[in-house]
Amino acid sequence: MADEIEALVNRFESLMRRVELGVTIKDALTHSDGAATFTTLYKDVMEMQDLVSLMRESVNKTKVDMELLKENYESMKSVEKNVDGMLLFALNNSAVCVKREILDNITPENKENLAPRKKTIIPQLNPLTSKEFASVPKYVRSHLSLDQVLAGIAEVNHILHEKYTFLAKPRKLLSVKEDKRRAVYLEQAKEVKGTTYSTFFMDDDIKRYSKSLKLKPKTKDTVFLILRHLGRLKEIHRSKITRYCILTA
Repeated sequence: MADEIEALVNRFESLMRRVELGVTIKDALTHSDGAATFTTLYKDVMEMQDLVSLMRESVNKTKVDMELLKENYESMKSVEKNVDGMLLFALNNSAVCVKREILDNITPENKENLAPRKKTIIPQLNPLTSKEFASVPKYVRSHLSLDQVLAGIAEVNHILHEKYTFLAKPRKLLSVKEDKRRAVYLEQAKEVKGTTYSTFFMDDDIKRYSKSLKLKPKTKDTVFLILRHLGRLKEIHRSKITRYCILTA
């Protein structure tokens, strides 16, 4: 890029010298070849304008390249901050013996990356067996087939998976809107925290995560009635809200 700009500058200077030469011989315009000399000078000026345009394009391209270099530099700085943590994690999970002084030199703020994150265990309902389905009173199960109940249970499991996967996300990765929703979840959980009803979902979760249950309220009510009869679900109605608590995972 620097060589291209230098070449353009040299060419520009050469043309300037030609213009200056033309000015010094302006008296020649009164002679028979004066018109031809003026025409040549005019062409030189036009060429100079084209060169100026090329130089401007080169400068703009250089600016873009500099911005990219700046972004890459910032990215490298960001990676550099976590190098110690990544190295520490790799060393402690490697079969290779490492000298103690190497670990001691790693910055304290990155040592927190050493602790492996606990995998979130999301509660799920087991599928209903035909024997369990047959134990449900006939007036209840006559409204749905076993396959329909199994599909309903699958949707309940999907709701639980989506809700508790969301809650397991690091807070720093959440948007402002998601952080507010997380705060609502935590507030809802306070009343049943530490009880057998601590795993639950609500009507808002059904609307947000389910497909058929939110569109077929009668099917939802029957599936939940069957799950309550089998001791897998408990509905808690308080403060105009309903918690659908999972009792059997």
